[in-house]
Amino acid sequence: WSPIGSSNDRFTATFEGNGHVIRNLFINRSNQYYQGLFAYTQSALIRNLGLTGPIMSVTGYSNIGTLVGRAYLSEIKNVFNTGPVQGVDDQVGGLVGSLISSTLENAVNTGPVTGSINVGGLVGYAPSSDATLFSTVRNGLSTGLVSGSSNSGGLVGYNGSPYTVIENSYWASDASGQTTSAGESEANSYVGLPLAALQCAVTANTDSSNSSCVSADGSAEGFTGPVTLFNGWDQALLEGQNLWDFGSVSQSPAMAFDSIIYRDNDSDGVLDYEDAFPQNPAAFSDTDVDGHPDMLSLSCDASCIANSGLQLDQFPDNADAWQDEDLDGQPDSWGTSCDATCQNESSLVLDAYPNDTD
Repeated sequence: WSPIGSSNDRFTATFEGNGHVIRNLFINRSNQYYQGLFAYTQSALIRNLGLTGPIMSVTGYSNIGTLVGRAYLSEIKNVFNTGPVQGVDDQVGGLVGSLISSTLENAVNTGPVTGSINVGGLVGYAPSSDATLFSTVRNGLSTGLVSGSSNSGGLVGYNGSPYTVIENSYWASDASGQTTSAGESEANSYVGLPLAALQCAVTANTDSSNSSCVSADGSAEGFTGPVTLFNGWDQALLEGQNLWDFGSVSQSPAMAFDSIIYRDNDSDGVLDYEDAFPQNPAAFSDTDVDGHPDMLSLSCDASCIANSGLQLDQFPDNADAWQDEDLDGQPDSWGTSCDATCQNESSLVLDAYPNDTD
């Protein structure tokens, strides 16, 4: 993908996503600045849009975000990302690399973010030059892993200014690998909590008076006072409908466009309604719906595989069987749902020597 706009020809219009999703955005330019769906915006409006897909990936050098490399005097709202982003150098964010005198409101990132300096789950770099030209992040959430060598934060990597406003925003302190985020503030309800605590809240304005997810005095969370999760998020509407869906106690909040919930609970880059294993990042496809994955996710390393509890399906288009240890094309046994009739009618023949490829 060639990003929209550039530092010399900035995108200055409105991009109305209308609740659509862009799938499998792929950018691989590790030596170039300003990479993302949009390279550089100025006085622009971008809204109501999602980025997702199992092979989505955005890579650049500096000022890198899946949605915008650098946003200046721009407004971005009602957006989400589930894919990975990587910057070789600095200003790397899950959605926006650099947010300069701009606003990011109602935003979610579940994808991993990797960079060197100024790396954040939502925004890498969010400075403000003065009290009139400041950046704002409101109603933000990031649960993706954030990796960097300096100025790395669960939500924002670096803000460098007392004028930057970040409020009613949260990050998963365990899943992100980040216990801090630039400018974090209990007073502004901008805090990090374990993923389980964020998932526990099944409504906006969750506090100790209506839930056991958080403590009455903030002591259990390590705060100096009580916290309200997803403070004011019930006020976010799209065409008169609630923008946020909070799911169950094992799900993270997600956006809902036109009554479709765009949640990627296991952060594997595949939305739950398309994921055969929505609670397991090791796999997402199961064509024959037999409970055994067709393949493992590309991002699933040896540790992920070992802890997945899943076994690959050697007959991904046939639910009659899945196991073939010697890989000779004959199943070792029948699937649990394949009864006598199924076995008699199956095109498969059991392997009389399941451990012998000869």
